[in-house]
Amino acid sequence: MRPGQQEAISAMLASQPEDPPGKRFSYSNSNYLLLAHVVERVTGTPFPAFLQEEFFTPLNLRMTLSPAVDVPGKAKSYDDKDRSFTPNSSPWKQYGDGSVQTTPGEFVRWADNYRTGRIGGKELLTGVTEGAVSVGDVLRQRGIEEGRYGAGMLLLPDKSLVHRGEWEQFHSTFKVSPDRNTAVTVVCNTDSPDNFRAANQLLDIWTQ
Repeated sequence: MRPGQQEAISAMLASQPEDPPGKRFSYSNSNYLLLAHVVERVTGTPFPAFLQEEFFTPLNLRMTLSPAVDVPGKAKSYDDKDRSFTPNSSPWKQYGDGSVQTTPGEFVRWADNYRTGRIGGKELLTGVTEGAVSVGDVLRQRGIEEGRYGAGMLLLPDKSLVHRGEWEQFHSTFKVSPDRNTAVTVVCNTDSPDNFRAANQLLDIWTQ
C-alpha cells in the first residue's frame, strides 16, 4: 500500500457518513477500515503489525494481514456461473475489514479464542457483544429469526457466537457453541452452501 493511502481512504469515509450515529443498524465494511485507523492512531503501530504482535504471535497462529497478497498455493475464488477462477490478487489495498491470509485449520484456532478468552480474557468476550443491536430483518433473509450484532460478532438467542465473511466467491463462517466448549468453522471458495446450517451440523456432531 502506498504511504498515506489508508489514511486517505479513512478521511474520505469519515467525511461521508451514511446516517447519524445511533440512528439505525447498517453493516458496513468501511467502519472496520476506520476502526483499524483508530487502532493505529492510539497505539502508534501499523495495524498489520499490531495484529501480529497482540494476537497472531501469542496465539501461535499462522496468519498474516496482507491485502492483495499473492500467496503460493493460495486457493482461488471460483465462479460457478462463469466457470472461471478469479486472479489471486484483489484490487483492493485497504485493510481493517478483511485481508487476513490463513488456512481453515488456523481459522478454527482463531475462533477458539472467542471461546477461551486466552487473549483478551473475559473482557474480550463481553466486549464483542456489549451493546449488540437487533438485526432481525437482515437475518431473516438468511433463514434466522432473531439475533443481535455487536463488535464484529453475531449473538444468537441461544447465546452462540457467529462471525461470517464473504469476498468474491470466498465464504467463511465460524460458530462458538452456547456453552463455549466448542468452536467450528466452515470455509468455501465457490458459491457457498448454507454456512449457518453447515456450522450447526458440525456443532451437533462434535457435541453429541
